[in-house]
Amino acid sequence: MPDREASFTTTHLSGNQDEDTRRNNLRVVQNLMALPDQSLISIHEIRSHPIALAQCMTFLNRLHGVTLIESDDTAASARQISENRLEGVAAIGRQ
Repeated sequence: MPDREASFTTTHLSGNQDEDTRRNNLRVVQNLMALPDQSLISIHEIRSHPIALAQCMTFLNRLHGVTLIESDDTAASARQISENRLEGVAAIGRQ
């Protein structure tokens, strides 16, 4: 999965309006994790935390026929995929 830069804004209470808000870029690296021998074309469902899904939306929008499922815990989603040998299901997260 391609790296993506996420932007965020920080606000400081210095009293100087010009210095109070700064825009920062943060490089975010996510991984698409699935069982071994799964190809991207075989993935029909991707589970992850809503923020991870949002960070990867440019990439995910290029996939057709893939259902995105929001999860409270990406690590738990990856564990379920592994333990239950869920073919065609992937999770997005840090490796």
